[in-house]
Amino acid sequence: MLSARDVNGNIITIPENIPKERLVEWQANNYYCPCCAEELILKAGQIKIPHFAHKKTSACTGFSEPETEYHLLGKRQLFQWFVDNRIEAEMEPYLSKINKRPDILIHYKQQSYAIEFQCSPISEELFLSRTKSYQDFGIKPIWILAEKRIKRKKTRQYSLSAFQWLFTVNTIHSPMILTFSPDQHKLYILEPLTPFSSRTTFSQFTVVPLSNTHPNILFSVNKTWEFHFIEEWRIKRKAWAIHSVKTANHTNPFFYELYKSGWSPAWLPSEIGLPVEGMVIIETSPVEWQGWVFMDCLQHKKIGSRIYLSQIYQAFQKRMAKGQIRLRTLPLLPGENPFFPVDAYLTLLTKLKILEFGGKGIYIIKNKLVPPTSSVECMQLENDLYSKLSEMIL
Repeated sequence: MLSARDVNGNIITIPENIPKERLVEWQANNYYCPCCAEELILKAGQIKIPHFAHKKTSACTGFSEPETEYHLLGKRQLFQWFVDNRIEAEMEPYLSKINKRPDILIHYKQQSYAIEFQCSPISEELFLSRTKSYQDFGIKPIWILAEKRIKRKKTRQYSLSAFQWLFTVNTIHSPMILTFSPDQHKLYILEPLTPFSSRTTFSQFTVVPLSNTHPNILFSVNKTWEFHFIEEWRIKRKAWAIHSVKTANHTNPFFYELYKSGWSPAWLPSEIGLPVEGMVIIETSPVEWQGWVFMDCLQHKKIGSRIYLSQIYQAFQKRMAKGQIRLRTLPLLPGENPFFPVDAYLTLLTKLKILEFGGKGIYIIKNKLVPPTSSVECMQLENDLYSKLSEMIL
């Protein structure tokens, strides 16, 4: 930690780049934890920047330890960023009413924000508990993930753990994750999050140097859905089909139902497994949850048949109850409608002339999705579909 109470009860913060002679003066004094009032040790070694620490026998619950050099440096830089931009900021304040001590507490436009720079994994339970404590106290939490934790798979493809998905902010229309690198003195925004599976997302890194950026970027909200990865998505979707033919297991409910219905992953229509707005809510891959919608609600309907939105919702809920469709835990995007991506998918099928809008809560089957009869036809149908999608997006 970088702040403590002195013998007079005042909160003090260790200055940045403190000279050795002044450090000796600081080490001659006594310091105490604002949370538990235990005496602290002022550490000033060759590796970490000077900081306070509890003794090994401490049972303090208001502050987590140990802290890495990366974390100490990161929160100091973020704190200075707020101060340089004339935003009222407190370093590691102890909020006694909720027994929490955020890395930084800022006050901006009549709203308080708890800034948490997270460099190591914690349990989902702890993340949710801390988030709820801030929210119940009227403080908006802003979780910033250590940039070094982000795993890039390919160009514009990233692998996110269930823990990292918890950091999703902004809106379901334009979800993103804030990351920070104290080594580079830069924020990196992973956006827009466009999940292909429970872990893999298509995204791009937006680089935000602290030196020429105002912190209000942390509070901005973008409600416009954009999709920048149409060709990469197509390649990934095709790779899924090829891989699934070799590895699909009949004990998997999705593949079991697929084969029982007479479908092979290789011949599954390309209209199943498309990117749509709001699908960040759903942890299950788009191929699977859209496949369930198709098999449960569309497959056996004749052209001209009506299908009711309420029936689609009910079928979707049944798959959720069985654990065959799973939603993500997104505590920073609360209260979102789990059917939003379903609506977006039905709207897309309407634009693709598979469905026709038949009035409020009603769709009409306009064209049937049927398996191709050859690999050439399969390729042609895929080309036609993605050509239409590209035009829609552009």
